[in-house]
Formats: sequence, C-alpha cells, structure tokens
Amino acid sequence: MTSLIESILNRRWAYALLAAIAALALLVSACDGDDDEEAEEAGEAEEATLGVVLPRPTGSTEVRVSLAEWTVEPAVNVVDEGEIYFLVDNLGPVDPHEFVIIRSDLPVDQLPVDDTGFVPEDAVDVVAEIEPYLPGSSASIALNLPAGRYLLICNIVELEEGEWESHYLEGMRAEFTVHAAGEEASEAEDAEAGIVNPKPEGATEVRVSLAEWAIAPAVSTVDSGDIYFLVDNLGPADPHEFVVVRSDAPIDELPTDERGFVPEDAIDVIAEIEPYLPGTSASIVLDLPPGRYILICNIVELEEGEWESHYLEGMRVEFIVE
Repeated sequence: MTSLIESILNRRWAYALLAAIAALALLVSACDGDDDEEAEEAGEAEEATLGVVLPRPTGSTEVRVSLAEWTVEPAVNVVDEGEIYFLVDNLGPVDPHEFVIIRSDLPVDQLPVDDTGFVPEDAVDVVAEIEPYLPGSSASIALNLPAGRYLLICNIVELEEGEWESHYLEGMRAEFTVHAAGEEASEAEDAEAGIVNPKPEGATEVRVSLAEWAIAPAVSTVDSGDIYFLVDNLGPADPHEFVVVRSDAPIDELPTDERGFVPEDAIDVIAEIEPYLPGTSASIVLDLPPGRYILICNIVELEEGEWESHYLEGMRVEFIVE
C-alpha cells in the first residue's frame, strides 16, 4: 500500500512539473513573438554587406548624398523632376546605414515612430530604399521622382548596451524637394530693363536703392498722398523687384514657404514693380494712406541646388506714411 501511494504522489509531482514547464514554454514563446519585429529591425544591420554602385543612367540628374553618424547630407536639396541618380556614400565611421526615401509633408523630425524609434514603413509613403550597407562603401539608386517634398532617412534601429538606438531619431534625416519643370520658375529669369515714368506734379518723390542684400529708401517716413517711388536696382548681379506690403509684423517675420517666398495671398500687398535688371531703374506712383508698410524684394532663385530668398537674405525695410 505504501509503495502504491508513493507511486501516485510521484506521478502527480511529475504531471505538475510537466505542466509548469509547458506554461513556462508558452510564456517564453509569447515574449519571443513580441520581440520578433524588433529583432528583425535590428537584424538587417548585422547582415549588411558592401554597397553596390551601378552606372548613372544617361540623362539623369546625379545627387550625391553622405550618410554618417548622425546625419544625412545631400549635396543639393532641390532638383527638377525626372530621373534622379542618388549616389550615396556611407561615411560611417562605424555603423552600417540604409537610405530610405519617403514622400511626406510632415516636419522632418515628426515622422511616426514605435517604441524603438523605428519609423513603421506601412505608416508612411516609402518610395524606395537602399538596404543597409557597410561603412566605407557606396551604393546607388535611380528613381523617376515626380514633383513633391521628400524626406531622406536612415531607419536602422540597433540594441546598444540594452537600449534601442534609432538612427532616425539620432538625426539621420533630411528634407529633399523635387521641383516641377517650369513650376514656380523665378520671374527673375524673364527680367528686362526697368521703366521710369515722369513724376506726377505734386507727388512726393522717394528714391530707393535695391542691392544684394538691402533695400535703402532715402527717407523712411513721408506724409500721406501721392508718393513717387524711383527705385534703382544697383545689383550688382541680380534682377530685383519692389513690393510694397502693408503690415504691422516685424520686418523679418513675414510668413514664408519652404523656399523663403512670402506668399502674396497671405499678406496685404499694395503694389509692386516686377523684376527688372541690375543697372536700371523703375518707378511707381501710389496714393498711400497713413500706416506702416514694409518694402521687400520677394524673388526666390535656385542657386546651386538651394533656394535663395532675397527677402530672407535681407531685402526688407520698414516705411511709414503719416
């Protein structure tokens, strides 16, 4: 009898032990399932190989990009639409990097991320990517990109001393704009010599000088009534325009778009002289009521792949009519 009882008890202990082991196995399996996505995200960097550079397609626009801890730096930030050949150097010095192109109007540092700092690629518009490759090597990709705003990022996440390191959150992100051919082309390209008309009798003359990068009226305050602006474009290189804006805003705080252009439907534009060539003058007569005005040049131009805003460069000044 005693041996029978011992046998039953031993079996019960064995069953209990097996049940406990099974439960522990299920728990471990569940935890592993939660970590699968994070492990997959981190694993790509561990499998990185040397980058592959393919020949640049004939007629494509080359954009050289540098990746490094912790930056993405395209040689230019604006190009015309069409086929673009990205030649991307991983300067490391330590980590593999990848090159992901996302179409987005979000601020560059506000893409959605998970708890590891990974940008879920099903939550953004990923156009294309170069998979992770080793530091000290380069890779290329050719894409036919339509006009729009893009973000260039590295989306690798890695475990570093038990914590997630997100290359995107560390700073590997940059804005990139593809410009429609002919869209928003600078009016400066069509500039001609300025035209000076005679000063009306009784009008107050205000001589104004435009130059890179200043607007200098001979006087900054006049009485209300007819004002004859005689505006000299001293250049020496660029066409300029003369825009009269009524505003109480600080002169350097007019609204601008991403190019530095002041949207003229967002401000009170009184009148303007269209762009005209350096070394020439133009005139305009305005019957201005009392108030505060800002005189600006609102030309924006592409210079070596970047927008140059005459307003942001300093071509703005306050003008008071009493």
